[in-house]
Amino acid sequence: MKLPQIVLFILFMGCSGLICDRGLSLGDLQGVLLDFFSCLGMSKLHFKPAYNPYTEPSMEIFGLKEMG
Repeated sequence: MKLPQIVLFILFMGCSGLICDRGLSLGDLQGVLLDFFSCLGMSKLHFKPAYNPYTEPSMEIFGLKEMG
């Protein structure tokens, strides 16, 4: 009898964009990103501040997509 193997896949993807207007905040960008990722089936997101010298402010986004 062959036992099933458990496999873990870690997937990294990059996404870039630009939003310009007066009075926008980082919270506005987070709202756009929440909408974007919800279209991909990811509603559990975690935003983490990050330092990137070429973009300020910067953040990392961690998302979980439920399988099944």
